[in-house]
Amino acid sequence: MSHFIQNTLSGLKELLNNKEQMKSVVEEGEVYNVSCSFNAPIKTNEIEMFESECDIKLPEDYKAFLTLHLVERLI
Repeated sequence: MSHFIQNTLSGLKELLNNKEQMKSVVEEGEVYNVSCSFNAPIKTNEIEMFESECDIKLPEDYKAFLTLHLVERLI
């Protein structure tokens, strides 16, 4: 599994405060608080079923990401 993916997720978790929020700077310098929660990882067979049902092939790095956490971003 890619260390890049693991490091990115660890970095995001470190940015979250105790309310699972972090500041995000968007275009024109506006600052927003965004919420981000890390859900349980998805199982490899669930990814395979999704790919089969939708007749698509997800990139390997994205599948690796999904097996670590499903991330839900709430604004």
